Amino acid sequence: MLYSVMRILCLLPFLLTWYLSKSLHAGTELQEQTTLLAIHQELRVPGWNANNSDYCSWEGVTCGHHSLVEKLILTNQNLRGDVSSISRLKALQWLDLSNNDFHGLIPPAFGNLSDLEYLDLSSNKFEGSIPPGIGWSQEPQNIEPFQ
Repeated sequence: MLYSVMRILCLLPFLLTWYLSKSLHAGTELQEQTTLLAIHQELRVPGWNANNSDYCSWEGVTCGHHSLVEKLILTNQNLRGDVSSISRLKALQWLDLSNNDFHGLIPPAFGNLSDLEYLDLSSNKFEGSIPPGIGWSQEPQNIEPFQ
């Protein structure tokens, strides 16, 4: 009996770690889905189905590890509106908003995109410059000019 209790106690940390990692993963997925739904509500992105909870299959969305959004391509869709909620996609590496109808200042919140490697804001009406707080994890591979 004592041997069985000891075995269970030895397994307990592993089971607890597994359970917590599953819970954190589910929380991350929920946060990503909530962010994408907010983006969809603001921009009305064609091809995004809010009833489909598999946001990684939505047009222009590419996910990586733990269903984190790594690439967002929303080109040529005549979109307009506030894009600042995109900055809540913490694993975003690639952002292409080219050829839409965005205008105004580039959101300062884009400075929170610390993993961003590619940014294309061309053929919009953005003003100002890329926020100074933007934290490129490495030298950016491509920054397209905007006008």
